[in-house]
Amino acid sequence: MDNLNSHGWTAKLTTLVKEKKIPILGICLGMHLFANSSNEVKKTKGLSFIDGDVVRLDEIGCKNRLPHVGWNEVKLKKFSLVESVEQNSDFYFVHSYCYKNLKNDLIVGTTNYDVEIISIIKSDNIIGTQFHPEKSSHVGKKILKNFLEIS
Repeated sequence: MDNLNSHGWTAKLTTLVKEKKIPILGICLGMHLFANSSNEVKKTKGLSFIDGDVVRLDEIGCKNRLPHVGWNEVKLKKFSLVESVEQNSDFYFVHSYCYKNLKNDLIVGTTNYDVEIISIIKSDNIIGTQFHPEKSSHVGKKILKNFLEIS
């Protein structure tokens, strides 16, 4: 956020995404930037594109080792981004933070890592993945291809 703010990109992103409705895909940290706030490193105000907050996994009760690194299944709700992706497909994760207090209608996918983690979000033209589709083999390529077709 410091980088976005110091380079004047926050206002431009807000115009493009919130006013002009240009589709945007946030991957991992990119998804976190969409939140109202995050406590990664220090409490920081986010872009507020998504009404939610980002916290460490252990703050929502996760007892597993952090960071969460590796392949995990994603339970999907249907929408065009996950079209042609099989239910419970494995995606590659590398993170210690996640969304909390998110409205259910914004959640497209979840993953179990001792606790339920929000792994895909969508609000209008704003889409985020907690996992890394670019590192997730053929299913990740499907996600990226589907996003390009949405945009």
